[in-house]
Amino acid sequence: MSLKYRPLISVIMPAFNAEKYLERAIDSILNQTYEYFELLILDDASEDNSSNIVKRYTDPRIKRFKNETNQGYLKSVNFLFTQTTGNLIAFQDADDWSDRARFESQVKAFEDDIDLKFCGTQCIHYKNSQTNVYSNFPLTLHKVVEQLERGDTVVLCGASVMLKRELLERYGGYREFFDRIGAEHLDWFYQMFHREKFINLPQHLYTYRAVHDSFTKSLDLHPLKYHCTQIALLTYWQRKLFGSDALNDENGRTEIVTKIEEPYGNEETLIYKRAAITQLAFGQLSGYLYCVKKSISISGLTVGNVKLALIWLPMFIFKEILPLKLQRKVVERNNVKFLKQMGIDLDKLQ
Repeated sequence: MSLKYRPLISVIMPAFNAEKYLERAIDSILNQTYEYFELLILDDASEDNSSNIVKRYTDPRIKRFKNETNQGYLKSVNFLFTQTTGNLIAFQDADDWSDRARFESQVKAFEDDIDLKFCGTQCIHYKNSQTNVYSNFPLTLHKVVEQLERGDTVVLCGASVMLKRELLERYGGYREFFDRIGAEHLDWFYQMFHREKFINLPQHLYTYRAVHDSFTKSLDLHPLKYHCTQIALLTYWQRKLFGSDALNDENGRTEIVTKIEEPYGNEETLIYKRAAITQLAFGQLSGYLYCVKKSISISGLTVGNVKLALIWLPMFIFKEILPLKLQRKVVERNNVKFLKQMGIDLDKLQ
């Protein structure tokens, strides 16, 4: 690879109870064809053998950090941001792995286009060795924004993104509002879409998998968690239309939370219905059954609860039989509906 200079890449890897997958994640970085990087690994108070696995590595490019108490993904990443020294920032989740050519390909993209500020790749969703799903993210910023503004938020794989350090300095870290609810990376990147050049490379250079711990750890009854991606999309539109978004002031944050949580306050079983569908979508049958039983125990054998108990069949059809394009249309429609409920009617903007 011919480069005028070798930019240092700071690779961020928070890890929590990742002993099953951590070694493969680390090795995928250490074995990159582009070798000029630092790998910052933070053990977020893991309860398994993750810490000992990291200690076994002697590569001088690894920098180790440890939280004495669990801080969660957002705070861990924000801390690691402050420890980076590289010209470029990259991510590697502890349960995923990168293709050996990932860094080389992304650095080459920055070399070829001086205006490029951040760069993602296509990804492989690893279910098992027989049923991997390959992404087809739009390649150019124009196409990314066009798809996002339709309500389709699946426009990049956040963990595959590499960005210039100037963006970290310009936008700061993840916003605390998203702590423990998710979509902090989407909110971050959506802010950048307004001003910075972005591309997705056509190569599938990052492999990710949805990993769930035991049901008691993975079930979350926080209403905002089920709308985190929609909130990131909402604030994208607020910035585009009004120049700033509601999360920038306390009253705005309160208004968003109140509007989202109100239906859950009016219907006690709604959170269990949301959680049940999500658990089922990720193959967590025990979590799904728990939520169904909980909903029935609260309100009895209502029509809504009977539908919930039988929803496994339409969910199976949705996930396994309905084409991916149609699945995305359903999600897109739900996102547009949410935006309208929060005061942004896309039909009137077209």
